[in-house]
Order: sequence, then C-alpha cells, then structure tokens
Amino acid sequence: MGAFIIDNQSRHSEWYSATKLYPPLVRMDTIRRPHLEEMLGCFAGSLSLTLLSAPAGYGKTTLLSALPDLLPEYSLAWITLDTEDNDPIGFMGLLVASLERMHPDCGRSIWPLISGGEVSKTGMKRAMNILLNDIAQYLPGPMILVLDDLHYVTEPVVHDTLDYLIEKLPPNLHIVIGTRYDPPLRLARLAVRRQLGELRRADLSFNSHEARQLLNDTLELSLSAEEVDALQARTEGWPGILCLLSGPLGRLGDPDNRTQLMDAITNSDRQVLDFLAEEILLCLPEDVRLFLLQTSILVEMTPAACQAVTGRRDAVQVLDGLYKHNLAIASIKTDLENEPVYRYHALFARLLKMRMESEFSREEIIDLHRKAALVQTTPGRAISHYFSAGLWDQAAQLMVKSGMELLYRGMAETVRQWYGSMPAPIRSRYIHLSVLLARCEIHRGGYAAAGRLLEQARDAFFNAGDADGEGDALTSLITLSYHNNDRQAAASYVARALKLPLRPMGQVATRLAQAWLSMYEGNWENASINIQEGLAIPGATGDRRADIVGVTYTTAPMIAMPGCLQAAENYFSEAASLALPDTAWSLGAQELGTWPLLLRGKPKEALNRAEAAAALRQRLGGFPFVGNDIPLLLSVLYLAAGDVEKARQMTIKLVKFTERDGLSSKGINIFYLHAAGRALALLGQFDEAVIMQQRLAAIDDNYPLTAYLLSHLQGLIALLTGHQADAAASLEKAVKLESQLPMAHIGGSAWLLQARLYMDQKNPGSAFEAANPVISAWIIASTPGFALLDGPVVTPVLGMLAERKCTGAVTVLHLFSKDLHSTDKPGSFQAAGTAPSKPLSEPLTPREHEVLKLLVAGHTNLQISAELFISKETVKSHVAHLMRKLDVNSRVQASIRARELGL
Repeated sequence: MGAFIIDNQSRHSEWYSATKLYPPLVRMDTIRRPHLEEMLGCFAGSLSLTLLSAPAGYGKTTLLSALPDLLPEYSLAWITLDTEDNDPIGFMGLLVASLERMHPDCGRSIWPLISGGEVSKTGMKRAMNILLNDIAQYLPGPMILVLDDLHYVTEPVVHDTLDYLIEKLPPNLHIVIGTRYDPPLRLARLAVRRQLGELRRADLSFNSHEARQLLNDTLELSLSAEEVDALQARTEGWPGILCLLSGPLGRLGDPDNRTQLMDAITNSDRQVLDFLAEEILLCLPEDVRLFLLQTSILVEMTPAACQAVTGRRDAVQVLDGLYKHNLAIASIKTDLENEPVYRYHALFARLLKMRMESEFSREEIIDLHRKAALVQTTPGRAISHYFSAGLWDQAAQLMVKSGMELLYRGMAETVRQWYGSMPAPIRSRYIHLSVLLARCEIHRGGYAAAGRLLEQARDAFFNAGDADGEGDALTSLITLSYHNNDRQAAASYVARALKLPLRPMGQVATRLAQAWLSMYEGNWENASINIQEGLAIPGATGDRRADIVGVTYTTAPMIAMPGCLQAAENYFSEAASLALPDTAWSLGAQELGTWPLLLRGKPKEALNRAEAAAALRQRLGGFPFVGNDIPLLLSVLYLAAGDVEKARQMTIKLVKFTERDGLSSKGINIFYLHAAGRALALLGQFDEAVIMQQRLAAIDDNYPLTAYLLSHLQGLIALLTGHQADAAASLEKAVKLESQLPMAHIGGSAWLLQARLYMDQKNPGSAFEAANPVISAWIIASTPGFALLDGPVVTPVLGMLAERKCTGAVTVLHLFSKDLHSTDKPGSFQAAGTAPSKPLSEPLTPREHEVLKLLVAGHTNLQISAELFISKETVKSHVAHLMRKLDVNSRVQASIRARELGL
C-alpha cells in the first residue's frame, strides 16, 4: 500500500550488518580436521542440503569457514543469523543481501515486495520464486548458501519458506546449515532422496588425536597421553570446553592438581559453565576480566562499541590481545573498509553473561545497555538494548523515529512483538507507536485492525494538537478507505487532511482521493484539477517515495478526464525513468503508461509496453495494487491486432481477476467487470458475457459511470447477438450518459455502437450522424485510440466514414488489423468453451444449491460466507465440489452450466 515505499536511491544491503554476510576468519592455529573437511566438501558440492547439528562449542562455524578453501570454484553466500532475524520478511531481505554481494541485480526486484508485502506463506513463496528466477539469470555458476546459527530462527513461516526453497532448489545451488538443533524442515524427505548430508555431535567431537593436537601441539600444555585421554572422555570430545580448559590447566603444573580439576568436570552444561567461570575469569587480570564481562552484552564487538561500553580508550589493543591469546573470540573481516569486528564464541558468551548478571547490579547492567544502544549502527540492535535495560522511553522514541525504516527492513513482526512487550502507559504516551503498529497490521493484511488503530491514533493526535501526527494517521486512513470503496469515510478524512501540513505522500493521497470523490459527485473540473496537481507533487517536491501512491491511486478513468491525459503521460514517463527497474512502482508506471500510448493511437508501441509489463509482473510474482490493468489492455490490443487466441487468454485472466475476493475499489469492480464482459462478447462468448453483465448490474453505487458501462455492455451484447430492439434501447440510455460523462469513452463509445446498429439496419445516414462527431473530436484531441476500446466491431463504421472522406477516419481505421465481426453476419457467433448439456452425474446437496445460487449472482467467497454464516474455507470447499459435479473449470462456466440445467 502507499504507506510503504522504499527510497529508490537507497542501498538495501546496507540495512544489514555487513559482518552477518561474511564467515569468520580461520585462525592460523586452528586444528585442521581433514576427514571432516573432506566430508563437508563432498556433501556441500553435491547434495541439496548439508546439516551441521550440534550444541555450542563443537566447531560448526570454524568448519564452515573452511568452505571457500574446500570449494574455491563455488561462489559463497554466507549469513550469520541471530535473534534479530526471526522475522520472515527480514530473513528474506538478509537472504537477498547475501546474494547481492555476488551480483548487484540478484534479488533487486524483491525489495519492494518484501518491504510492503504481507507476512504470509503465499507472499514468501512468491518472493522466493522471484529470487530463484534471479539466481538462474544472474548466478548460473555453482554456489553455496550457508545459513549459520539457524537455531535463532523459530518463525514457522521462515521454515516453510526454506522448505519451499529446498524443494525448488536449482541444480547449481547447495544449502549448508549450521544449527544447535535440527530445524523443523522436511529432512526425512531429503534423506530418502539421498540429498541430505549430515554432520552431528558425534562427528564433530574431538577424538583423542585431535584433543592431543589442541592441548599439546597448539596450546603447549604438555599433558600426558593418559591425561589427554581422560579429558577427551570426561568432556566427550567437546571442542569448546577443551579450549576453555586450556587456561586453568596451563596454570596447574602438578599432575595431581590437574586430575582434581578434570574430576570436577561433569556433563551438566550449567555446571560446566559455572566451573569454567570460576576457573577462567577469576584468574584473569581484573581489567581484562571486567572488559570481558562488560562487553558480553554486545552481539558484535568493534573498538568503538567496546570503548563506549567500557570507557577504555585502548579497546583496539585489548581486543587484539584477546584474539591472539585465544580467549574464544572470532574475528570477522568484510570487504568494506571498516574497523575490525569480533564476536565471542557462543559457549564463551553464555559464560560471560551468566557471570555478568550475577556480579553486576541492575543499575550497572542498565547503564551498559544504554551505552551500547547509543553506538549501534542499526536501529534494531539499539532498540533491543533499550528493551534489555527496560529503558522504555528511549526504546519508544527510537521506534517512532526509525519506524518506517524498520518496516522497510522487513521487521514488521519484530516491531509487533516489541509493541506487545511494552508497558501500557508507554504505549499510551507515544501515540505514533499506534500508527506504526497499524502499518504492521497492513503488512499482515489486517486492514480492519489497522483502521481501528489509526482512528484511535488520529483522535489522540487531534486532542494533543499534533498536526503532523494526525496527518500521518490520516494518510493511511485515506488509503484504507480508498481501497475499501468507503467514500463517506474518505470524504471525512480528506476534508480534515486538507487543513493539515502533509508530507508529499499524504499530499498525493489526498489530492487523488479528492479527485476520486469529485468524479462520483460529477464535479469534473475539481476532479481534473486534483488529478493534475496530485501527479505533479512528487516531481515538485523531489520526494519520489510518493510515486507509489501516484501509480496505485491513478485509474484509467482518471487518465481519461479532460486535461489529464497529458499530465498522466508526463508523470508516468518520469516515474518509470526514475524508479528502480524491476520494482512495484516501475511496473505500475509501465502499466499505466500504456494507456496514453493506446489512447494516442499507437497500438504497436502500447502492445510492446503492455507485453513487457506483463512479463515483469509475472517475474515479480504479482502485487495487489499494480499490474491489474495489463490483461485488460492486452485483450483490447490483441483484438485490435486480430490475434483471437491471445485475446482469449488475456480475457480468461481478466475474468479470473474479477472473481477474486477483496478487490481493491478504485472503480475496478465496475471497470473490470465491464471490460471482461466486453471482451467476452467480442470473442463470441455471449453466455459468459451475460454473467459479467449480471454482476455489473448487481452493483448499486449510484455512480453514473456504472450505469453507463452497464448500458454500453448490454447494448454490445444485444448488438452482436442480433437483438436489435434491445440493443437500440440500451444504447439510447448509454449515449445520453456518454454526453454527460467526460471519462465515459474509457469504456468505449456507445455512439459508435449505435452507429454500427444503424449500419446493420441499412441506415448509413444515421450511422454517419452518430459516429462522425465522436471521431472528429478524438482526432482534434489527438486521442484516436479511444476507438480501440470498442473493438473491431466498429470497423465497418470507420470504413463508412473513410469512404465519406471524414477527417481522421482512415487513421482510426488503420488502428485495427482486421474486422472480426462483419456486417452481413450479425448474431452469428456462438459462445466458446461452454460445458455440454449432459445431466449431472452426482446431485447437488441443499447447501451446494444455496452456494451456487449466490455464485451465479456474482457473489465472492467472502460475500457467500457472510450471507450463509459459514466460514470462507467452507465456501471454498463447496465451490470446489460444485466445480467437480458441474464438470467445469471456472465460476463463469459454473454459472452457465447452472442456467443450462435450470438450477
């Protein structure tokens, strides 16, 4: 929706800490494990999924860090996960950022989808399909994706998405996972297919030889073979524990003392950590020990962050010393010229945090988190520190300040969790948090909940005298009411918004919503002014984020308003040139930019652009509010070109679109129903066309354009089926409305259809009088393409005008490749694709009869659910049974079949 727009110039990969996208450096003194490296290289280079599953301290990350050396011919995408990444959209963004490192265009088209998409299985699968297409296009060579520390991700939607990725995995991509426990993925299926490689705790445990290498060769402890074997047995080969024991063992030269130390080790994780804390930390120099405890709250340690938390100016030297002395610190190096970054090994970090919480006062811990928050480079980590310290005001203030950035980064679910964990008085004090939560709800498709939150926030802002806050709330409320076709609410919001200082996005939303309302009221001048001024705002302010509102609010009837075509033409051209390629607003600009080409009488250029937009929409996976005109445009253009089969395919897509639940308003109910009916009639599928006509007639919105489109469609169907009296009556109503509505031609001209009727009646004089003024006006306005909307049925009229040397008639006639409806065969077309009239093999149940009756009346599943007081899922089940029993594939065919059988 318009509330969520990413800055076109931003570098999306910068949203994520660069250190999450690189493996830790392999230490020079690392114990090489050739047998494990050989297994890992074999698995990772040939199998779909390789799983390293073992508790902390078993060397999973160290082993994974060897992959670049093991498989140098493979590209490596690396992600180190943490608690920040337990958010479906954020996880997808991090995945894209890792692939962008290998090719800047890989995943680029996903950013608008994941920043404004809903957190759902369907949305994530759609994004994953786009990503897989990008991988095939931009990264065709062999590559490995490493997901380290996947145990931090518990969100089921992420696991479903990973399952989907693994299921659709291209042959060149291999996934390697490091985790402390098995993720809830469908591993058994992979194992049966022999596409799963596993390295577990038993594989990763040190044997006696490796323990001897570590303790004696690397750490130079000079232990006896018996002592090494005893340690290896007592720790069960736990590499992390063996490493941490090196300090205490090195201080104990006497074998008896070492034996006592080893005997104190138990298999209890907590007891081991307590023991190590006492043996390691208490024996360190006090300044080093204090440094370790203070910095244990940091996810990543840079000299700047450590200096801020500890107050030590020698943080660089201390970190370097800790790394060199092997105190369980991993170094991370990126290809960015930043300061060095370190991270404690997970086992050691747990030890440090336990000691810090037991030794420091609550006030000291709060102060550490406060200092850490101030130096974080990402708002998410800073907010996490404030939450850990219970610094609610600081957390709320940063959430308000960085709220939109957090949503762009795909952290909507995380924001919702933060909001829920805040004390109620804090939520009440910071009203902007309600607006932020409402936008999170919009991300999830919770429009009703979002509306309630925004209303509450708007009232609170108004009472507090906060005009900026009220303007933000109203912008989203206008968007919701516009797409819900709630004109009364929209009018109220617009009236108030006009009195407030709005940001450019809000200005565009208000202007175009005002135009929409004016069109319903018949205030054409006001509508045209608002359309032109609204489309000028992004360019005038330089805030291109408002383009997403421009391309999602603008409709074809708006483009057809007097004086608006040129403004729309310029705007869409500018928006398309400035938008990032392969994005939602780029698609919207291309889609709507096709209309001026069509109306200007450039069908070939319009067809090229529409086909390119269709390909882009398929590539992007589809969006709720852009790209929906494409089947309509293509059906018109293919019919004009005489390509019946392609026109039929586009019409099928158009019909399916009208059957979806939850249609955006914007007039697309009436506009698409009319367009689908018109295309079906021109293709000779009259029964299906009548269904569209009936659904259009069921809409009672007191909008003159609706009445016009209905009469126009009725007249067209009657004309093509040879019912001339019905055609005359319907077209007579339509031409009266057409003369009153300046945008009526966007649905086709009833005058031209009336002229065609006169020609069928052998009355060329009346045909000339009806058609000539319309064609002349279009030629003067440089919009001959309006004739394309009535389809080839009007070509005989244009031929007659051309014979009479009418200005521009030849030009308009040449827009069509051939006539599909000759004058000597009126009513000769038969509906295509209708079901045979054989009786039902299985009778319908009473409930199925009720559902069918509502389905024939044009009700959506949601409307049927409300009418019959049954769930939407139950309706879907009934509809599926009906399709099977009626032996049809669509709702339209089901309606036709029901009429044939008298049901």
